[in-house]
Amino acid sequence: MLKNYYVRGNTSDGLVNHLQSNLHGIQETIRLEDTSYKLNTEILNALIEANKEETSVEVLKSPISKDYLDGVIFRGKQIAVLAHHDEPFTNKAYEYFQKGLAVHDDLEKVYIQEMDFEKADALAKNFIQNLLSDKPKQSRTPYVYHRLFGTNTVDGIVNEVPNLIADLDYIYHIKGRAGTGKSTFMKKVANACVDHGLDVEIYHCSFDPNSIDMVLMPELRICLFDSTDPHEFEPADKTREEIIDLYEEAVTPGTDEKYAKEIAELNQEYKSYMKKGLEVLKDEGKKILAAENGRNFSQIEIDQIVSQIQTKMN
Repeated sequence: MLKNYYVRGNTSDGLVNHLQSNLHGIQETIRLEDTSYKLNTEILNALIEANKEETSVEVLKSPISKDYLDGVIFRGKQIAVLAHHDEPFTNKAYEYFQKGLAVHDDLEKVYIQEMDFEKADALAKNFIQNLLSDKPKQSRTPYVYHRLFGTNTVDGIVNEVPNLIADLDYIYHIKGRAGTGKSTFMKKVANACVDHGLDVEIYHCSFDPNSIDMVLMPELRICLFDSTDPHEFEPADKTREEIIDLYEEAVTPGTDEKYAKEIAELNQEYKSYMKKGLEVLKDEGKKILAAENGRNFSQIEIDQIVSQIQTKMN
């Protein structure tokens, strides 16, 4: 099964890029020379199809649109094929996201003042103990991959959560409100796993890249992810999925009701900035997509490029 994720994302900090983190262990990097999203995506898709028997293929999705790819990593072959793309958008959308983040920080303060941090710390400590107590500590240097499971694009807010969790043995849905410690909880789990000698995949928030939205431990075949809006899911299989609700566990009961008016106003303001930012991405993206749709490439040209790369890979 293909593993889909993003290494670039449109965030409140601008365009972030975690590509280098994911080239760990890669012996050869092949860069496509053309700057066309359309051509490069056709080449990458052809390479994926030609190597469909490979067991470890990672598809790097494009922060432009769901229709484009940034690259593909053949982890088993230790080869990465990457498209060359410049920063696509102006700063206007990012400025709206920054304003939205400032409002979101105010929303977090509402819940932080009602948090029982001792309860939250105890919850994390107990979770880590239950997770790792029966697993021998490994005497190896673990590696931490930094990624995103989704981002803001011309298509709106997108994510690859269903793809990333499909083959895992157990999934923890981390629920809560802004400021209730979801990211902190996951960071503590990630750090504990690294201390235990386990590799960790950290998926950063595409709104606030200093926060994290998912921690995945491939050797344990489990993950924890922020299962709240705009990537809210409910457990589909209760034999392998479970909810941990930090609002229920560590926030004063009745907080939602006590601050209902303030929370509603802040949520509305935050979402309005996000909407404006997404509208800018959509407007600017239309020009990019129009230019790409106007470009045509012969199948012979694509086949020749794919054949050359395949020769290098073999």
